[in-house]
Parts: sequence; structure tokens; C-alpha cells
Amino acid sequence: MKKLNNKGFSLVELIIVIAIMAVLIGILAPQFLRYVEKSRIQKDETAIEELRKACEVALANEQVAKSVGTESFPYSIAINNTGAFTIGNAALNTEVLATIGDSTLKFTSNLYTGSTGTTVDITRLTDGYKVTAVLLSGV
Repeated sequence: MKKLNNKGFSLVELIIVIAIMAVLIGILAPQFLRYVEKSRIQKDETAIEELRKACEVALANEQVAKSVGTESFPYSIAINNTGAFTIGNAALNTEVLATIGDSTLKFTSNLYTGSTGTTVDITRLTDGYKVTAVLLSGV
């Protein structure tokens, strides 16, 4: 009598494994996406702190401070869908871009890109200017 070759998986076993994998992916995928977005938000908060410091450095430049001195505060920073930013004051924007570089500071999270923007809170002091905060607005 001939023996049957039973080296393999039955169709039922394969379907059960695929079903288990689908359930695991369904449970783990949203959690993974939350972790990715949380990581992007933390990166963007670091970028905002870097932007705040770059504004302080830019305001230490006398020419930029004179340009900023005649305008109202706070300045609006537009962050577009690609994550790039633009500051309302041209001299301050140019100096900040020179300080941090145009391509080094990109915002990637859903919280900081799109239609929302941030504001740079610049306080006038007797001996110059101080950037006290960069706050998220419009959320």
C-alpha cells in the first residue's frame, strides 16, 4: 500500500493563521499609527523650540531689531501643508532662515501643519527683545 504525502498545511489551517494575523494587524495598526503621530508631535515641539531660539538670536541683530521695533506683536508664523514655515516680518524671517537653514526645520505632525499656525510671542524689554513662547493657535 502506498503512503500519502502529508507534508504541508491544510486549507483550514492556513485560513485560521490568516484570520489570526488579520485580527492582530487590526488591533496593532491603530496603536502603531498613534505612536508614529506622537513621535512626529514631539519632533515638531523640538523644532518649535529651535525656532524660538532662532528668533531670539535674530532679534539680537540690531538691523532686525530696528525692523521689528516698529511693528505690532505677536508675529504670525504660517506653517503650510509641506511643513515649511514663514514669519510675517521679512527681516526676521530672513535672519531666522539664515540661522537654522531653510531645509533643516520641517513640521510633520498633523497638529502643526495644515490650516493651523503658531504665534511667536515677542516681548519688548528695555534692553531689547525676548521671545517668551511659541504657541499653537487655531486648534
